[in-house]
Amino acid sequence: MVSVISGMNAASQLEENLRVASNPVALDDDDRALADEVARFFHARMPVACTTCGYCLPCPAGVAIPEVLSTYNTASMFENQAGPRFAYDAFLVKAGSGGDQCTECAECEPKCPQNIPIIEMLAQAHAHLTGP
Repeated sequence: MVSVISGMNAASQLEENLRVASNPVALDDDDRALADEVARFFHARMPVACTTCGYCLPCPAGVAIPEVLSTYNTASMFENQAGPRFAYDAFLVKAGSGGDQCTECAECEPKCPQNIPIIEMLAQAHAHLTGP
């Protein structure tokens, strides 16, 4: 079964989600099996189950949590280190919003609907994206 999590920040987004959910696309068993296989393939390559919903924000230290974790996932999923490492350094670390800025205050963790150990994942992401 493929699951969908949709973050919502406005009543119009809730209404849109309800409209879409009330008219699901009909998939046969083969289609559902293929969707499940593709989901398993990508989830197995993602070190963090972050949906980039942003509920963990704002970070008091200015860490761009969803962007850091997304960049980490991209580097891992596509086995491409150069692009994500460049982007992480250029757009997050140099801007002062990389994982290295985490003060471990833990304000973000109880807000995460995925129950991600954000502090731990930020440290792993930073090490992976700046390491050898």
